[in-house]
Amino acid sequence: MTTPYAALLTVRKIEEQQAEVALAATLREVDSLQTLLGRLTDARAAWLAGELGGAAETLTGLETAERMAELRIIDAQRRAVTARDALLECQRRRKVVEELHQNAIAAAELLIARREQMELDELGNRSASGLASGGAR
Repeated sequence: MTTPYAALLTVRKIEEQQAEVALAATLREVDSLQTLLGRLTDARAAWLAGELGGAAETLTGLETAERMAELRIIDAQRRAVTARDALLECQRRRKVVEELHQNAIAAAELLIARREQMELDELGNRSASGLASGGAR
């Protein structure tokens, strides 16, 4: 059964799916950046342990890259929080429209059931009055 909310419910579901995709992409970015930071940290530790050659500029470059990766992680984590909040808001809006849709369906079904009952009652009253008038002859 369709209600005025059916189309809006479809839109809300699509918005929710898009928010899920955005959150997943942001979380993948955070994970990727954390992996990159781990590699940079390992490379710096290897340089400090003498496992890697290179001048002091190598260490400075690694430390700078680590700091930049840390800043990018912080930014990505903030975006993940925002994306998570957006997803929660989309879910809330979908649930509201879904409830309105279900309530409208239930109200329509109740109205149909009442009409059917009224028709049955009317038929029953006709039958009863027909029997009563037929029995009076």
